[in-house]
Amino acid sequence: MKKVISLIINIFTCIMMIFMLIISSIVLFTDYVISSPDFLMKQIENSNTFTSVYNSLIEKYENKSNTTAIPAEVYTDVISEEWVTTSVKNYIFYLYQSPEPQNDIIDFTEIEKSITNYFEKYADDNNVIKDSIYEKKLSDVIENTKKEIIDNVDVYRTEVLRKTNLINKIFRLKEHIKKILIASVIIMLLFILIHILLKNPVYWIGTALFSSGLLLIIPTAYLSVTSYIMNFSIKDYIIYNLVTNTLSNIIHIFLNTGIIMSLSGILAILITIIIQRKKNK
Repeated sequence: MKKVISLIINIFTCIMMIFMLIISSIVLFTDYVISSPDFLMKQIENSNTFTSVYNSLIEKYENKSNTTAIPAEVYTDVISEEWVTTSVKNYIFYLYQSPEPQNDIIDFTEIEKSITNYFEKYADDNNVIKDSIYEKKLSDVIENTKKEIIDNVDVYRTEVLRKTNLINKIFRLKEHIKKILIASVIIMLLFILIHILLKNPVYWIGTALFSSGLLLIIPTAYLSVTSYIMNFSIKDYIIYNLVTNTLSNIIHIFLNTGIIMSLSGILAILITIIIQRKKNK
């Protein structure tokens, strides 16, 4: 009877450990993503997003010059790849600093100056009166330009996330994520202690590791093999490329985590079997 009770407790704690290992893996990764911009920045660099955004802006203003009559050089002479890179990075860095929107994330000084200089030269050359209509037209062009650039450099659509209040929720989560992680570790240590007290802890820990790893491998392997993420429909190619690459990398991280956990579990089970056989000899 005592053995049966011990077995039931071992099975129960093993099942609970399986879920706690999966939860801990998710919480640990979430903590890494929401605590530092390193992960998102790495995705941007790996998907060549900086260059793609720069090329997109240059192409946009070269094409736009045919309809607006504003020469492309007004924009392209002041938009450099370095400036675009800095602007994209600023949006990511600010995302981690405050949940509130801010207007001075990008330095538009040179662009404003270039547009203003063009308008003033055009007005002087064509005897255009610099009245309220002129000022409004100049202001509209500058504001529209800012909006167009923000739409391009805000590659993770942080402005949309702010409007949906998701950023505020993430910041609230940041306050509790470490506590959740610590609680998960303490609960797992408690289960391990129970297995130690009931003897044969390596076998049950190995079983929990193997099973939790398998539960991570099955869905992530399916998503990876079927290229399910690539079927997402996003009109903007730059955003599509970045989002699908980011999600694919997250899938691979959890797939690799599952493989490591399963292999560790198998190793622990094999060690238990070998030790048991030596004892029986």
